[in-house]
Amino acid sequence: SELREIDAQIQEVDDRIATMNSQIERTSAEVAELQRVQQVLRNERYEARTAEAGVNADRSATQNGMDRLARMQPEIAGDIESIEMRMNAATQRAVSSRESLTQLENDSTQRRQRVEQTQVQIVMAKHQRSQLTEQLTQAKIKTAELAQQLG
Repeated sequence: SELREIDAQIQEVDDRIATMNSQIERTSAEVAELQRVQQVLRNERYEARTAEAGVNADRSATQNGMDRLARMQPEIAGDIESIEMRMNAATQRAVSSRESLTQLENDSTQRRQRVEQTQVQIVMAKHQRSQLTEQLTQAKIKTAELAQQLG
């Protein structure tokens, strides 16, 4: 009976050991899973911090660019105004040049017409001179004939 009691106690201790071993296995598995999750979270935190650093650098670069543009705005406005003034002046010169060109073309056309008229007058004058020369020659011939008849 004492042996049975010891056997029962041993069985009870064995059962408790088995239960504790089972708990140890579950706890070990939970610990392993928690360590895995902890490592995943560490990696994600590292990636998040890396991304945050990149975003901060981009934000800083963007802010620097905006600040630079804000500082340059008066200069850019002055440049734009200067360019507009030069464009207006160039437009005025173009208009003036077109007007001058039109006037020069008109003057050239008038001169060409006067030259053509003068050439026509020269041709007519040469023709008239030729006729007058012919008439003079005829008159000289008649004068010579009359002088011979009288003489």
